[in-house]
Amino acid sequence: MYIKLISSILVFALLTQIVGCYSTNSITLNELKDLKNKNDVIITTTDSKEYLLKRDSTHQYYSNWAFVDSSIEWTESKVIFQKDNPKLGKYTTINTTIAEKEILKVGVEELNVLETVLLSAGILVGVISIIWAFTFDLDLNGIY
Repeated sequence: MYIKLISSILVFALLTQIVGCYSTNSITLNELKDLKNKNDVIITTTDSKEYLLKRDSTHQYYSNWAFVDSSIEWTESKVIFQKDNPKLGKYTTINTTIAEKEILKVGVEELNVLETVLLSAGILVGVISIIWAFTFDLDLNGIY
């Protein structure tokens, strides 16, 4: 009986992971200039390299980017830990400059409201179905 309950919950957890609530939307460079470092940005250059400009900063990771003249300057600072002693780390800073003419496309991760509502409704229906099935002690493989 518990195996069916656990597998039902795991199916909904898998669906949550697959559907997700964020999607990448393409924007123009002018729209990117107005973002002011609010969202994660994916930049694809003409030589097919992808750069992920993240905004979630911690004491072990910091990322900041800005438009300077006709290019994007991106600074990424992070702690790289040693393999033999994970308590010791080295602080590294990487500076990258991407010229505007090298940028092929720009994408921004944004909340997808429709998928979020559908996912929440699906999970709610699933939880109610599980509670209903165990309340009335029905077989989850089918009703005979």
